[in-house]
Amino acid sequence: MSDKSINITNILCPIDFSEYSFHALNYAKTLSQQFKSTLHLLHILPTLPFSQVPYHYHDDILDLEEKALLTAKEELLKVLKEKVPSELNSKWDVIKDDAPFSGIIEYSKNNNIDLIVMATHGYSGFKHAIFGSTTERVIRQSPCPILTVKHNEHDFVKNK
Repeated sequence: MSDKSINITNILCPIDFSEYSFHALNYAKTLSQQFKSTLHLLHILPTLPFSQVPYHYHDDILDLEEKALLTAKEELLKVLKEKVPSELNSKWDVIKDDAPFSGIIEYSKNNNIDLIVMATHGYSGFKHAIFGSTTERVIRQSPCPILTVKHNEHDFVKNK
């Protein structure tokens, strides 16, 4: 067994604008600072199902999608400005995808992500059975290691 150092140059933190994802962001920021890596913030905007919409409403739906995309970009930029230190090397993106987990996996592959830091919402029972877990799906298909952060559990990061 060889002793190899860990080199983390790109950390991805998916943001869904929940307190859970902001909690995970604290971990991602700290790791990014310690490893002097680039922190990537990513929001996945679900695509609207055109097959379910009558044809004469398609222009309205496209307009709605464009407004949602603009709003998500503004919100993610606000998170970056308010929650990420300016001296930290960071990137951000909002992408549209039918399923958040596939957008996270695709972004990870396309951006040479070394570590994903993401929240688990802790759904259980019926809600978990119906909605599944984005985090679980990312874990199963991820091209890199994942640190999952459960809100209100044992914390290593102290909020300032």
